[in-house]
Amino acid sequence: NAPSNSRQTLFVLVISLIDDSEEKIIHSYEQLSYLPMRDEYVKFNVYLHYSTRPKSSTNQYAVHIDIYEMSTLNYRGSQLILLKFPFLPVERIAVQLNIPHANNIVQTCTNQQCIHGECIRYLNDPENVSFCQCKLGWTGRYCTIPQICTCSSDSLCVGIAANNRSICVCPINNYWSQPFHIAFVELSTFQYYLVANEKVDYSSVIVRNINPSDRCRSINEIFIESIMRMHLIQRIKYYHLPCRNRSSNLSCFYDEIHMCLCQDFGDQRLANCFLFNHHIKLDDLTLPHNQFERECSEDYSFNSSILSTSSIPSSTPLDSGMSSIYACEYFLYLFILLLCLHILYTQ
Repeated sequence: NAPSNSRQTLFVLVISLIDDSEEKIIHSYEQLSYLPMRDEYVKFNVYLHYSTRPKSSTNQYAVHIDIYEMSTLNYRGSQLILLKFPFLPVERIAVQLNIPHANNIVQTCTNQQCIHGECIRYLNDPENVSFCQCKLGWTGRYCTIPQICTCSSDSLCVGIAANNRSICVCPINNYWSQPFHIAFVELSTFQYYLVANEKVDYSSVIVRNINPSDRCRSINEIFIESIMRMHLIQRIKYYHLPCRNRSSNLSCFYDEIHMCLCQDFGDQRLANCFLFNHHIKLDDLTLPHNQFERECSEDYSFNSSILSTSSIPSSTPLDSGMSSIYACEYFLYLFILLLCLHILYTQ
């Protein structure tokens, strides 16, 4: 959950499996991007693994969650979930994360052992537990172990994983070394066209005509029936094949939960797939008026490969809402009439 004034704020959630040793080992971690107006009802499934098997019977393990704003890298707080059944090889937990207000002051504390860091209280404050948030160049339970961070200068180094790799929280425009723009247009249900797949250039404006070859095809049009009958986990390993077939001139395709781009990697053309919500609508995002173009209705014009939109929709939300109210009243009166007739004839 996020406060109402943060619904359009993009957050980064760093979810780590840690122990209570002096090194405070981060056994594994996952980063999630969370946009409240888009992901309000989304349930994220994350799998965290112990770095050593069997795990230590003397250590206490927990899941540590850090919350950052992606645009500013401001720190909002942390939450701790203790794993209470260390004798189990696998433990499943469910967590509802409450993001604090932007004006809330992070609760600090005093800990003389926290030398190269700051003592921070957890948001959910389980048993009044706190932790040391280390300064750059330090790690460990009390920030006493020097470390070399390999994150870029404009990002945050939030820890060192068990494999000795730096954990970086990057700003919104610098997620990796080769960022690129992606934009799709859905002219009708499940009729997607790829309109932008270009390297980021923040000083340029992308102008693109839509061609039939830009259509993203369904996997039902691409794969044979035997592959389509496979479970997704088995089927997805074949997704590189249509991209490698350069003669098909395929730019993108999709399945029930993914959108895949055909991109060049070295001398190969491979599928780059990501999770894609086919059912989300801009009306569900409660965005400011006219911030984004609305879904194209029937009276919008589509001429050749150039899309133009009309400024007058076919019906307003108020009109459709009033029609629904009148329909409800009609059925209510009809129900009352039938009920009265039933009582009359049964007497």
